[in-house]
Amino acid sequence: MPNFSLWPFGRQNPSTTQDTSDRHARPKVKTAQPAPSEDAPPKYTTISANHAKLSISATRPGGKARQALHEVEWRGPAEGAKPSCARVQLNRYILEIIALTFHADFDALNNALHGGDGNSGTNTILTGSERTTLTSLSHAVANAKRWMDAEYPIPATDRDYLLDAIIVPAGLSCFADFSLDLVHWYGGTLSYPVPWGQTIPGIFAINDITFTPRYSVHPHGTFNSIVDEKPKESMGAFLQAIYTCSPNAKVQAVLKDAFDDCRLRLAYGAVKKSVLYSPVREGYTELLGVIKLERMKLEMTLPFEEWRL
Repeated sequence: MPNFSLWPFGRQNPSTTQDTSDRHARPKVKTAQPAPSEDAPPKYTTISANHAKLSISATRPGGKARQALHEVEWRGPAEGAKPSCARVQLNRYILEIIALTFHADFDALNNALHGGDGNSGTNTILTGSERTTLTSLSHAVANAKRWMDAEYPIPATDRDYLLDAIIVPAGLSCFADFSLDLVHWYGGTLSYPVPWGQTIPGIFAINDITFTPRYSVHPHGTFNSIVDEKPKESMGAFLQAIYTCSPNAKVQAVLKDAFDDCRLRLAYGAVKKSVLYSPVREGYTELLGVIKLERMKLEMTLPFEEWRL
């Protein structure tokens, strides 16, 4: 009788790498939970397959070598009061990722967030415990995607963790899958300062799979050349997030300045806000739907008073 393999690991997950010896092994559940320790910066282990296609210089302007993100000595604000709710915490994660993407002035950003002008030499808005939790969430997204790609149920620990920390606080589905994309990106193999080719809009520009042909008709009946809009549309999603997640106008202004510097440097011209936070990279909209469906199926088996959503 012929043998059939039920484990579809012959194909490569675009957001994680996998050793060939593990292709037919059951996916390992690695659900990292938030840890309070701040003795060391978080480790970044999720590797995006897109990054293998990038040609990135080992040096940055001025001849100074880039660091791996996990090697950075993070200097942020002191531990303060915890965010008032999960949505405020999610907003802080997104603001950190936006600031890393566009090389924002972290001193100005922390001053805008906390008032005053006493911050100097900072390179993050997050505390050590927040960075640890954000990295833990990134690994949970990676693990959930791996189970989804294997066509198996997502472990309840990962599913509930992502629901409680990202999906439910996000509210709108379009913001939820955008947030899943950004949070997963944060745990990837990144350099610091982050080169444009490693940012999400930069990946859209480099990965030819994401190209969207757009034709415009010349008044005399001829066609202009194809124009790829995905990177610019991705910039629009980030611009919308700046206005959505910023707690005040000063924070908006700092991030908008960094955004505009990047936009002008890349000659993107005017960029419109994307109220649907589109596009997102492949797999995150599907992941959101799978998690919601699995939760719905679970709730249908529970008594009414045990429903969580």
